[in-house]
Amino acid sequence: MNTAMEVGPTVGFALLMAVAATGADTTDSYARAFATAAGAQGVAAVAALLVAIWRHRHGNAPQHWGRTPSPATSHRRKTMSVVLTFALTALLIGGGATLLMDMWAAVQKHLFGVPPLNYALLGRWMGHLRLGRFTHDNITAARPIREEAALGWFAHYAAGVVFAAVLLAVWGIEWAHDPTPGPALLVGVATIAAPFLLLQPGMGAGIAARRTPRPNVSRLRSLIAHISFGIGLYASALISASVLPG
Repeated sequence: MNTAMEVGPTVGFALLMAVAATGADTTDSYARAFATAAGAQGVAAVAALLVAIWRHRHGNAPQHWGRTPSPATSHRRKTMSVVLTFALTALLIGGGATLLMDMWAAVQKHLFGVPPLNYALLGRWMGHLRLGRFTHDNITAARPIREEAALGWFAHYAAGVVFAAVLLAVWGIEWAHDPTPGPALLVGVATIAAPFLLLQPGMGAGIAARRTPRPNVSRLRSLIAHISFGIGLYASALISASVLPG
């Protein structure tokens, strides 16, 4: 019950933002991405609930169900439990932080007219990677890739989960049970290195957007976006702390 009550508003708000996006001049893929992200959060929450139920029952299972497991089996089960908990925590925190980052982008568009990032172009860049091409003079002029929007949005959320995993690996899974804002904001700001040093040069904008018409404006927008991601890491960790098993 607590899981549904805590995760439900997150999913519902994401769906609301998706519906709002369809009312503007955004593309269908942008709206579908919000719905997909909300669905992913819902599935992750259900998975976390199932794991909590399993761990509760497993911890109280009567010994007469069968013979006592060997030390090796017990160690293997414990290791699997730790790995599963780590993965679920990274999924919930990283997915939630990325979702909040996208919500902030939608708010900026509707209130201030700031266009959101086009993740279809990210998918196009990734699609050309398998063809052996890393850099482009202008990614918009590159040949479109099939399902590039879906690929770009998937990569966007996958990166959020990976960054959350890095946060947990450095500060430990214990941080997720008692989160503090410092590590989350530090990781959020540090992730700006990905667009500055990898994506923007590869897509034709140059290192730290130096080839764009207004580099400082682009850099400031990137910084704000990644600060919102850091805030999202902390906010999602607060929710996850009461959702995931202890």
